[in-house]
Amino acid sequence: FKKFSKIKKLKNCKIIVSQNIPQHVGLGSGTQISLSVGYLISEFNNLNFSINEISQISERGLRSGIGIQSFKTGGFIVDSGKAKGSNSLPLTIFNKNWPKQWKIILVFDKKISGIFGKSEVQEFNKVKKEVLNIGNINCKTVLMKILPSIIEKDFANFSSGIQIIQDNMSKIFYRNKKNKFASKKIELIFNFLKKKKISGFGQTSWGPTGFIFCENINEQNRLEKTIKNFLKQEKISNISLTKIDGRNKGSIKINR
Repeated sequence: FKKFSKIKKLKNCKIIVSQNIPQHVGLGSGTQISLSVGYLISEFNNLNFSINEISQISERGLRSGIGIQSFKTGGFIVDSGKAKGSNSLPLTIFNKNWPKQWKIILVFDKKISGIFGKSEVQEFNKVKKEVLNIGNINCKTVLMKILPSIIEKDFANFSSGIQIIQDNMSKIFYRNKKNKFASKKIELIFNFLKKKKISGFGQTSWGPTGFIFCENINEQNRLEKTIKNFLKQEKISNISLTKIDGRNKGSIKINR
């Protein structure tokens, strides 16, 4: 409210949040709540701000524009990132509907949260110093495997591409540390899936939340059951699984 009031005179209002995305677990909740509140302030005061204007006022999109484009349209998104010193929002270079038959399982570790704020900035500064070779491999994987797979609905090629990028994420984010993911418990699940030659899993942002892509609803149900049995057998606690679909629409406008 303070950021918007510096630009325009605002009427007093009260916003009640009845349901929200868990914070600091790698799901981009900060961007979504900021854009939602900014959008409501704009609507309530008849400011007619665009989502891009709201993003800049709210200081979102400082590194990635994925959360902003998700708010606008949903779907599978790739952006260009930002040039050093640029004041522009990251440019969306690919945005296509998520295949409806492909499903997702989110894996939550209830006992830990990811890094954020100053700690996140410090970690990003360390990432910048990593060798460019890994970035080149990721770019090639996105262009040659992941994007064609989304267009052609080739799940096997898509999931193998995701695995390449996730393996590289572990090398960059965690360097020489023994762990490859934020949550050791979720890493145990992923090691279990790897032994079963399952691919298409990884960590969302800095985690700890994990994701597993599934080719269809039958595979989603089968994997959920398999993982639950593994958790029970290994006596791994405080892990929850949530079955979801991809979202191919942006924010929903509510008439006042």
